[in-house]
Amino acid sequence: HFNGGAITFRPVNASATGSVVSLIITQTYDWTYPLVNCDNTMIAAQTLLTYSGMSSYQLVCIANCNTSSGYTTLMVQSPCTDFSVYLQTTIGQRSDIVNLESTDHFTVAFQSSAYYALSLYSAPVLSWSIACTINVLLRPDGTINTSPTANIVSYINIPLNIFYTFQIPVADEDDDDVRCRFSTSTGGVDECGHVCYPAALPTGTVLYPNCTLVIKGKNLYDYYAVAIQVEDYLDSTSTTAFSSVPVQFLVYVIQEPSCPSPTVFSSFTTDACISVQVGQTLVIPLFAESYCSTADITDIGTLSFPIVLKGSFIQLNSTVWTVNLTYTPTASEIGLQILCAIAIDTAYTQSSQYCLTFIIGDTNSLYCQADTTSTLTTSTSTSTETTTSTSTTSTSTTSTSTTLTSTTSTSPIPQGYRKSSTDSVNLALLLGLLLPLLALLALCCCGLYCLFKYCWLRRLRHKNEEDNRLYRSQYISNKRAHSIDSLASGSLSPFESNSTVSTSLWTSALTYPSTPNWNYSGQSKPTRDSIPLTPHHQSTQLPNAPYNSSILRRAFSQQQPRLSNAEAPTSILERAHSQQQKRLSNVGSPTSILERAHSQQQKRLSNVGSPTSVLERAHSQQQKRLSNIGSPTSILERAHSQQQKRLSNIESPTSILERAHSQQLSRITSPNRTENDSILSSAYSQQVRKSTTKIAW
Repeated sequence: HFNGGAITFRPVNASATGSVVSLIITQTYDWTYPLVNCDNTMIAAQTLLTYSGMSSYQLVCIANCNTSSGYTTLMVQSPCTDFSVYLQTTIGQRSDIVNLESTDHFTVAFQSSAYYALSLYSAPVLSWSIACTINVLLRPDGTINTSPTANIVSYINIPLNIFYTFQIPVADEDDDDVRCRFSTSTGGVDECGHVCYPAALPTGTVLYPNCTLVIKGKNLYDYYAVAIQVEDYLDSTSTTAFSSVPVQFLVYVIQEPSCPSPTVFSSFTTDACISVQVGQTLVIPLFAESYCSTADITDIGTLSFPIVLKGSFIQLNSTVWTVNLTYTPTASEIGLQILCAIAIDTAYTQSSQYCLTFIIGDTNSLYCQADTTSTLTTSTSTSTETTTSTSTTSTSTTSTSTTLTSTTSTSPIPQGYRKSSTDSVNLALLLGLLLPLLALLALCCCGLYCLFKYCWLRRLRHKNEEDNRLYRSQYISNKRAHSIDSLASGSLSPFESNSTVSTSLWTSALTYPSTPNWNYSGQSKPTRDSIPLTPHHQSTQLPNAPYNSSILRRAFSQQQPRLSNAEAPTSILERAHSQQQKRLSNVGSPTSILERAHSQQQKRLSNVGSPTSVLERAHSQQQKRLSNIGSPTSILERAHSQQQKRLSNIESPTSILERAHSQQLSRITSPNRTENDSILSSAYSQQVRKSTTKIAW
């Protein structure tokens, strides 16, 4: 029977000083209708909701309880504030004042069992835990922190197998940086019970820090529970949250609607900030419009605050329905209040959530900056009630006439205000889809431009080549015609007659290798003899119209004056012949050249003596060298005398042997001689014989 809820807190006086701080803790819970019953009478009378065991539900401390000396356990049972038969929801809200120490920092939670039956759990009974972290420490600006608020109607319908994106409405009175994350169960702090992420949600579910949820239903008629913590930070660079408050709700998977979703609207824009003074009654007309001919709007469900009375649900025309909400704020509700509404039709298609933010204040409070404030005039009438806004007027029978008008205020919001809108999400999604499409379109345009440029350049190049070939053919033909005409006119000199053949070869070489590939339909390709060689061949063959503006045409027109100024080949050859004759006349005849060479040779020969004198000089020089050398006989005599001197210095072999013999005898007669004397004697005798033989030799 439990469908989710939210817990928030705010100080009674944000600027209070002292050791004791008074906080207002607000609990809002969503229950299953009609298990937990509610009606307008109960809302007006502030009757407590009843269900088995509900009277014993409590909000208890679950973490850092040693720093919660001033906290006392609060009851959960609350008076009814909203209900919807078609959405099957009953909503109750209560607010309690607790006196805490200025240093308290702890976590409280409402924990029990019997969560609504969920598709991803087979257990018959599911527990829940919805936790809020309270921090009473002063903010850097010296004030006591107010927690962010988050309101969402439970349950939310999503289409099958389609990623559905929606923005969770959040607000913060301190204008802090608000971020969202999935609730967890770690470190002894259970924030979600059995509905923690990712076990309770289908795969692919994403929650962004800006409180945008993306989810896709896997099976038809599945229920999922979403548990989120909303936290406020000093700025976008801070890593420590001032507080953490919960919001939990259900998601239901339906078949993709065949018609567009209905819409909810009023005289105020979505997420508008409305300033209201305490004690002034505010009438808010809500309208729902259907865009499906086969479905009617069945209800406009609301998530509000105490004593917001809902009027009769009236059909204005075939597509629009309306209901009036009446609200009179009290002093206990000073601060920020959020009201959200959602429409549902007979096909169970829901509208997007439509939310309004109210700043409740006394006569000294500041209003929302550059936003809408509400003033009220009431008169007594016995016939009709007329409610007027900036966009809609409705009339019904009643005894009171109340008119709501809107004005613009330029005063700042009390303690700041932050609002979150689905418009920014839709804009981001739209830009995310458009940017790739624009990039693809730009790529296609670039490709088409490059293809067009390539084809155009290729065609232009082909055209220029054709023009060039035609011009070259006509130019060469004209040159050949001029050359032949010049050769054919007058008599030729001997030099010119010798160059006739080479001139003809030069003309043909210019003409035929460069002849273009003409396109003759039904005709054979022209031969050399068939091409006319008249001086006017160029002008008759070159078409004027296609080439008047071409580069080749201008080149050809410039070439014509140069050709007319050029001399004929005959005159050029004559001038070359005369120059050659001059060079030949300056060169002597071969005979004179040989005579000069002979005379020069005679001079060189006269300087050289006759062969006889040369040989005589060589013979005399040789005689001088021979006279310096003695005769062979004298040379041999000198060598013999030198040899005799060397031999005289050498002793005779006999004296050498005698001296050796005497030495040998002295060794033999020595007292140390052994019995080997005989052996030595024989050896000596042998030695003597050898020596005698050598001497004889």
